[in-house]
Amino acid sequence: MIEIESVCVDFHTKVRTVRALQDVSLSVPQGSVFGLVGESGSGKTTLLRAMMGLTAVSSGRVRIGGEVVKQNPPLSFRRRVQMVMQDCYASLNPVHTVDQIIGEPLAIHRFDNPERRILQALKDVGLGPEHRFRFPHQLSGGQRQRVAIARCLAIEPELMLLDEPTSALDVSIQAEVVNLIMRLQREKGLTLFIISHDLPLVAHMCDRLAIMHRGVIREIITADELIHQNVKDDYTRELLAASL
Repeated sequence: MIEIESVCVDFHTKVRTVRALQDVSLSVPQGSVFGLVGESGSGKTTLLRAMMGLTAVSSGRVRIGGEVVKQNPPLSFRRRVQMVMQDCYASLNPVHTVDQIIGEPLAIHRFDNPERRILQALKDVGLGPEHRFRFPHQLSGGQRQRVAIARCLAIEPELMLLDEPTSALDVSIQAEVVNLIMRLQREKGLTLFIISHDLPLVAHMCDRLAIMHRGVIREIITADELIHQNVKDDYTRELLAASL
Protein backbone atom coordinates (compact mmCIF):
# COMPACT_ATOMS: atom_id res chain seq x y z
CA MET A 1 0.00 0.00 0.00
CA ILE A 2 2.78 2.46 0.92
CA GLU A 3 6.22 2.57 -0.70
CA ILE A 4 8.60 5.35 0.32
CA GLU A 5 11.92 5.35 -1.50
CA SER A 6 14.88 7.54 -0.47
CA VAL A 7 12.71 10.56 0.28
CA CYS A 8 14.34 13.87 1.20
CA VAL A 9 12.46 17.05 2.10
CA ASP A 10 14.19 20.44 2.29
CA PHE A 11 12.83 23.69 3.67
CA HIS A 12 14.46 26.86 2.39
CA THR A 13 14.92 30.17 4.21
CA LYS A 14 16.72 33.32 3.09
CA VAL A 15 19.92 32.28 4.81
CA ARG A 16 19.98 28.47 4.74
CA THR A 17 18.36 25.20 3.73
CA VAL A 18 17.10 22.83 6.40
CA ARG A 19 16.83 19.14 5.53
CA ALA A 20 13.78 17.84 7.41
CA LEU A 21 13.86 14.30 5.97
CA GLN A 22 16.99 12.44 4.90
CA ASP A 23 16.79 9.36 2.63
CA VAL A 24 13.65 7.94 4.26
CA SER A 25 12.65 4.51 2.96
CA LEU A 26 9.96 2.15 4.21
CA SER A 27 7.08 0.02 2.97
CA VAL A 28 3.71 -0.87 4.46
CA PRO A 29 1.64 -3.85 3.22
CA GLN A 30 -2.06 -3.44 2.57
CA GLY A 31 -4.27 -4.10 5.59
CA SER A 32 -1.49 -3.68 8.15
CA VAL A 33 -0.91 -1.13 10.92
CA PHE A 34 2.41 0.73 10.83
CA GLY A 35 3.75 3.15 13.42
CA LEU A 36 6.25 6.00 13.16
CA VAL A 37 7.81 7.01 16.48
CA GLY A 38 10.08 9.88 17.40
CA GLU A 39 10.45 12.94 19.57
CA SER A 40 8.88 16.27 18.66
CA GLY A 41 10.63 17.85 15.68
CA SER A 42 12.00 14.56 14.36
CA GLY A 43 10.18 14.87 11.03
CA LYS A 44 7.16 12.61 11.59
CA THR A 45 4.49 15.09 10.53
CA THR A 46 6.61 16.27 7.59
CA LEU A 47 6.65 12.69 6.28
CA LEU A 48 2.89 12.44 6.74
CA ARG A 49 2.38 15.68 4.81
CA ALA A 50 4.63 14.40 2.01
CA MET A 51 2.50 11.24 1.84
CA MET A 52 -0.60 13.40 1.42
CA GLY A 53 0.98 15.60 -1.26
CA LEU A 54 0.84 18.61 1.06
CA THR A 55 4.63 19.03 1.25
CA ALA A 56 6.91 18.83 -1.78
CA VAL A 57 9.48 16.03 -1.90
CA SER A 58 12.95 17.32 -2.79
CA SER A 59 14.13 13.91 -4.00
CA GLY A 60 12.99 10.31 -3.85
CA ARG A 61 9.49 9.01 -4.38
CA VAL A 62 6.31 8.24 -2.42
CA ARG A 63 3.88 5.72 -3.89
CA ILE A 64 0.53 4.80 -2.39
CA GLY A 65 -1.42 1.95 -3.92
CA GLY A 66 1.05 1.99 -6.81
CA GLU A 67 0.36 5.67 -7.55
CA VAL A 68 3.18 8.21 -7.29
CA VAL A 69 2.16 11.00 -4.91
CA LYS A 70 2.66 14.52 -6.21
CA GLN A 71 1.61 17.92 -4.89
CA ASN A 72 -2.08 18.67 -5.38
CA PRO A 73 -3.04 15.03 -6.00
CA PRO A 74 -6.25 14.23 -7.90
CA LEU A 75 -9.62 13.84 -6.23
CA SER A 76 -9.49 10.06 -6.64
CA PHE A 77 -6.34 9.94 -4.47
CA ARG A 78 -7.94 12.09 -1.77
CA ARG A 79 -10.84 9.67 -1.53
CA ARG A 80 -8.54 6.66 -1.10
CA VAL A 81 -6.27 8.33 1.47
CA GLN A 82 -7.62 10.19 4.49
CA MET A 83 -5.91 11.86 7.45
CA VAL A 84 -6.94 12.35 11.09
CA MET A 85 -5.23 15.40 12.57
CA GLN A 86 -3.67 15.64 16.01
CA ASP A 87 -5.91 18.45 17.29
CA CYS A 88 -9.45 17.14 16.88
CA TYR A 89 -10.95 20.53 17.80
CA ALA A 90 -8.91 22.61 15.34
CA SER A 91 -9.55 20.14 12.50
CA LEU A 92 -13.35 20.57 12.66
CA ASN A 93 -15.06 23.68 11.27
CA PRO A 94 -16.51 25.39 14.39
CA VAL A 95 -19.53 26.85 12.53
CA HIS A 96 -20.54 23.55 10.91
CA THR A 97 -22.69 20.90 12.52
CA VAL A 98 -21.56 17.28 12.65
CA ASP A 99 -23.98 16.63 9.78
CA GLN A 100 -22.23 19.25 7.62
CA ILE A 101 -18.73 18.12 8.66
CA ILE A 102 -19.35 14.52 7.58
CA GLY A 103 -21.56 15.48 4.64
CA GLU A 104 -19.06 17.85 2.98
CA PRO A 105 -16.61 15.18 1.73
CA LEU A 106 -19.56 13.06 0.62
CA ALA A 107 -20.72 15.97 -1.56
CA ILE A 108 -17.20 16.66 -2.88
CA HIS A 109 -16.76 13.03 -3.93
CA ARG A 110 -20.36 12.77 -5.16
CA PHE A 111 -21.50 9.86 -3.02
CA ASP A 112 -25.16 8.95 -3.23
CA ASN A 113 -27.48 8.53 -0.22
CA PRO A 114 -25.57 11.06 1.95
CA GLU A 115 -28.05 10.87 4.84
CA ARG A 116 -27.70 7.11 5.14
CA ARG A 117 -23.92 7.37 4.93
CA ILE A 118 -23.76 10.06 7.61
CA LEU A 119 -25.85 7.99 10.02
CA GLN A 120 -23.77 4.89 9.27
CA ALA A 121 -20.50 6.76 9.82
CA LEU A 122 -21.75 8.02 13.18
CA LYS A 123 -22.85 4.50 14.12
CA ASP A 124 -19.44 3.11 13.12
CA VAL A 125 -17.70 5.41 15.62
CA GLY A 126 -20.21 4.88 18.42
CA LEU A 127 -22.19 8.11 18.11
CA GLY A 128 -25.97 8.25 17.89
CA PRO A 129 -28.19 10.36 15.62
CA GLU A 130 -28.64 12.84 18.48
CA HIS A 131 -25.10 14.09 17.78
CA ARG A 132 -25.82 14.84 14.15
CA PHE A 133 -26.83 18.49 14.47
CA ARG A 134 -24.46 19.50 17.27
CA PHE A 135 -21.52 21.85 16.81
CA PRO A 136 -17.93 20.87 17.75
CA HIS A 137 -17.99 23.03 20.91
CA GLN A 138 -20.97 21.00 22.13
CA LEU A 139 -18.98 17.76 22.04
CA SER A 140 -16.35 16.30 24.36
CA GLY A 141 -12.79 15.77 23.16
CA GLY A 142 -13.40 12.07 22.59
CA GLN A 143 -16.59 12.77 20.66
CA ARG A 144 -14.81 15.32 18.45
CA GLN A 145 -12.12 12.79 17.61
CA ARG A 146 -14.84 10.26 16.76
CA VAL A 147 -16.43 12.80 14.41
CA ALA A 148 -13.04 13.38 12.74
CA ILE A 149 -12.70 9.62 12.23
CA ALA A 150 -16.31 9.37 10.97
CA ARG A 151 -15.61 12.12 8.42
CA CYS A 152 -12.78 9.98 7.02
CA LEU A 153 -14.70 6.71 7.09
CA ALA A 154 -17.74 8.15 5.31
CA ILE A 155 -15.98 8.14 1.92
CA GLU A 156 -14.63 4.60 2.35
CA PRO A 157 -10.85 5.16 2.20
CA GLU A 158 -8.26 2.41 1.83
CA LEU A 159 -5.60 4.14 3.92
CA MET A 160 -5.90 6.32 7.02
CA LEU A 161 -3.01 8.45 8.27
CA LEU A 162 -3.30 9.32 11.96
CA ASP A 163 -1.18 12.11 13.46
CA GLU A 164 -0.96 11.58 17.26
CA PRO A 165 -4.62 10.45 17.37
CA THR A 166 -4.87 10.38 21.18
CA SER A 167 -2.38 13.00 22.39
CA ALA A 168 -5.00 15.77 22.73
CA LEU A 169 -7.36 13.55 24.73
CA ASP A 170 -7.71 12.85 28.43
CA VAL A 171 -6.09 9.60 29.55
CA SER A 172 -9.50 8.18 30.45
CA ILE A 173 -10.67 8.67 26.83
CA GLN A 174 -7.52 7.51 25.05
CA ALA A 175 -8.21 3.79 25.49
CA GLU A 176 -11.72 4.19 24.05
CA VAL A 177 -10.41 5.89 20.91
CA VAL A 178 -7.59 3.36 20.49
CA ASN A 179 -10.03 0.44 20.76
CA LEU A 180 -12.36 2.19 18.30
CA ILE A 181 -9.57 2.66 15.73
CA MET A 182 -8.45 -0.96 16.03
CA ARG A 183 -12.00 -2.30 15.71
CA LEU A 184 -12.63 -0.22 12.58
CA GLN A 185 -9.32 -1.34 11.09
CA ARG A 186 -10.29 -5.00 11.50
CA GLU A 187 -13.87 -4.59 10.31
CA LYS A 188 -13.05 -2.52 7.22
CA GLY A 189 -9.64 -3.93 6.32
CA LEU A 190 -8.01 -0.51 6.50
CA THR A 191 -4.32 0.17 6.24
CA LEU A 192 -3.28 2.48 9.09
CA PHE A 193 -0.17 4.66 9.36
CA ILE A 194 0.10 6.09 12.87
CA ILE A 195 2.63 8.62 14.10
CA SER A 196 3.24 9.05 17.81
CA HIS A 197 5.84 9.67 20.48
CA ASP A 198 4.09 7.10 22.73
CA LEU A 199 5.98 3.79 22.49
CA PRO A 200 3.50 1.70 24.55
CA LEU A 201 0.62 2.94 22.38
CA VAL A 202 2.42 2.06 19.15
CA ALA A 203 3.47 -1.34 20.53
CA HIS A 204 -0.19 -2.07 21.29
CA MET A 205 -1.61 -0.90 17.96
CA CYS A 206 1.00 -1.63 15.31
CA ASP A 207 2.44 -4.64 13.51
CA ARG A 208 5.71 -2.85 12.73
CA LEU A 209 7.16 0.55 13.50
CA ALA A 210 9.96 2.86 12.43
CA ILE A 211 12.05 4.96 14.81
CA MET A 212 12.81 8.44 13.45
CA HIS A 213 15.39 10.93 14.73
CA ARG A 214 16.35 14.20 13.08
CA GLY A 215 14.67 13.24 9.83
CA VAL A 216 16.39 9.85 9.59
CA ILE A 217 14.86 6.39 10.02
CA ARG A 218 17.12 4.83 12.64
CA GLU A 219 15.50 1.41 12.82
CA ILE A 220 12.44 -0.56 11.66
CA ILE A 221 11.27 -3.25 14.08
CA THR A 222 8.23 -5.35 14.89
CA ALA A 223 5.98 -4.62 17.85
CA ASP A 224 7.18 -7.87 19.46
CA GLU A 225 10.80 -6.77 19.18
CA LEU A 226 9.89 -3.45 20.83
CA ILE A 227 8.01 -5.15 23.69
CA HIS A 228 10.97 -7.47 24.37
CA GLN A 229 13.46 -4.61 23.87
CA ASN A 230 15.17 -6.54 21.10
CA VAL A 231 16.54 -3.43 19.39
CA LYS A 232 19.88 -2.55 17.84
CA ASP A 233 19.99 1.25 17.57
CA ASP A 234 21.26 3.34 20.49
CA TYR A 235 18.59 6.02 19.98
CA THR A 236 15.85 3.37 20.14
CA ARG A 237 17.31 2.19 23.44
CA GLU A 238 17.24 5.76 24.75
CA LEU A 239 13.57 6.11 23.77
CA LEU A 240 12.76 2.84 25.50
CA ALA A 241 14.60 3.92 28.65
CA ALA A 242 12.75 7.25 28.67
CA SER A 243 9.35 5.54 28.36
CA LEU A 244 9.86 3.16 31.30
